[in-house]
Amino acid sequence: MSRALVTGIGQEPMPIIIGAPRSGTTLLRFMIESHPSIAIPPETGFLPYGAGLMFVPFAARKLLFKIVTSYPRSAPKWQDFCLDKQDFWNELQKIQPFDVSEGFRAFYRMYAQRQRKLRYGDKTPGYCKHIKSVARVLPEAHFIHIIRDGRDVALSLR
Repeated sequence: MSRALVTGIGQEPMPIIIGAPRSGTTLLRFMIESHPSIAIPPETGFLPYGAGLMFVPFAARKLLFKIVTSYPRSAPKWQDFCLDKQDFWNELQKIQPFDVSEGFRAFYRMYAQRQRKLRYGDKTPGYCKHIKSVARVLPEAHFIHIIRDGRDVALSLR
C-alpha cells in the first residue's frame, strides 16, 4: 500500500514537529530539512485558526491570506518565509472551489518550491496544544513529539 493511501486523502504524509520549548525541536527540524526533498519553514503558528475558517466558506480565502501573512499580529513572521504576498494570493486564487486545507498546502508548497524541494513539513512546538485542530485542517499531518527531560530543558534555558 502506498504511503499516500495510508493518509486516506491522496496526500503524502506531512511531518509536524511538536514539543515543549527548548526540547530539541529546532535541532530535529534542521536534521529533517537536511534531506534533499523536505523543506520545513520557521515556526508558523497559524494552522489552528484554519479549523474555524472551514465554517466561513464565503470569506475563507481572504481570511486565510490575512492569517498566514500577518500572524502573529504583534510581530508578523511573513518575512521569515521569504515569500511574496502577491504570489501567495495568486496561488490562493487558483484554488477553485476554495478549500482551507488546500490554501494551507499552497503556502507550504510555495515554501518548499522556494527551497527547491518536493515535500514540506512544519515545526511549531505549540501545536502540541492543538493537535486535533491541525489534524482537522491537514489530515495528512504526522506528528513527531519530542520529549526531553525537564531538567535538561531547564539547563537549556540558562
